[in-house]
This record gives sequence, structure tokens and C-alpha cells, in this order.
Amino acid sequence: MVRRLLAWQRAQMAEGGAFAPRIAMRGLATMLAWDLAIPVLTYVVARLVGLSTTWALLASTIAAGVRMVYLIRRQGEVDGFSAFMVFVFAGGLALSWWTGDARFLLLKGCFATVVVGVIFAASSLVRRPLSFEVAKRLAAGDGHSRGELQRGWAESAAFRRGMYLMTSVWGLGLVVEALLRIVLIYRLDVDRAVIATTVVQIAAIALMGGWNVWFVEASRRYARGAAPA
Repeated sequence: MVRRLLAWQRAQMAEGGAFAPRIAMRGLATMLAWDLAIPVLTYVVARLVGLSTTWALLASTIAAGVRMVYLIRRQGEVDGFSAFMVFVFAGGLALSWWTGDARFLLLKGCFATVVVGVIFAASSLVRRPLSFEVAKRLAAGDGHSRGELQRGWAESAAFRRGMYLMTSVWGLGLVVEALLRIVLIYRLDVDRAVIATTVVQIAAIALMGGWNVWFVEASRRYARGAAPA
């Protein structure tokens, strides 16, 4: 029974891995690294020049927003994921400015992550899960790969199941990671909480990203092995 299940899963991965093999998964790691590094470095620099924790956190939030707008402009289109993130950013920044509380600024990021995680998981119940949108972003500028993604979605149930699985893993992982950060924010002072929550973010994203890369690369490897000589 277990062998049959593993064989079925491998066949599913092989079928799904046959589409868009040129998308470089290292692009995912680079994108996530910049997304984490920019707000944290902005906060550290702001504190070094003498800004309060509240203003430093506001600066890091604005820096994250600038990064988001840059990605949208470079991609040349606003997909559903980008539009949602802009909405979360704008709402969070408005609340942050209104309250002016440093700890709330940290909690805002956690709440936004929880919302994103829930949206990720919920998108598995609709036509296009968010992992598909992320894959399109990684393929930006490569018309062939973007076309392959569209073809895989239209033609392969295994490809769609793989996208749903990746989306569900990220959704659950983001929610768990955010809840852990909330605990740290309430147990540490603000400066230490900034560093500690960033470490948790990096560890969680490295774990989920590592699994994601393995899943995609293993699927591609199985696809090559299943291809006729």
C-alpha cells in the first residue's frame, strides 16, 4: 500500500515537473532574501542614526512598501497577490501611524503574515492558488516559461495538485511562524524582538523554501527520468 502510494506520488510529481523546467528556483531564495533584508537593515540603520523604535519601524515598513512597488513595476502587471499585499501594507501603515506604538508596529507585521497565510490556504479552494501567481512572478520576462505554466494548469491535474500542495504548505507555515513571533514580541523588549522575530522569519522561510525547492527539483528530475529516450 505504501509503495503504491509513493509510486503514485512520484508519477504525479513527474507529470507536474514536465512544465516550465527553465524557471530558476534560486530566484525564490533571492526574492525572499531581499524581502526580509530591506526592512530589517532599514530598521537597524534608523536606530543607529538615533531614531526612536517607533520611527525606525515606520521607516522599515515604508522601505518594504517601496520594495513591493518596485517589484510590481518591474513585472509590468499587478497580479492578485501583489494587489493584496499593497492593501495589507497600506492598511497596516495607516494603523501604525495612528497608534504610534512600537510594539503594535511589530504585531502589525505578524497579523499581516497571519492574514497572508490564511489567504494562501484559502486560495487552495479556488481556481488559481497563490503559488501559481508566485511561479508566474519567478518567470517574469520569460514568455516561454509563463506559457508553459498556463499550459500545465490547463492540461495537467497533477500540475494543479502540486500547486495546491505548495500553497497549503506555505499557508500553514506562515500562520505558525506568525504566532510564534507574537509570543516573542510580548516576551522581549522591542529591539530584541526585532532581531528575534527576524530570525524566526528567516528560519521558517528557509525551511518552507527549502522544501519548495526540493519538491520542484524532484518533480523535474522525475519528469526527466520518465521522458522517452
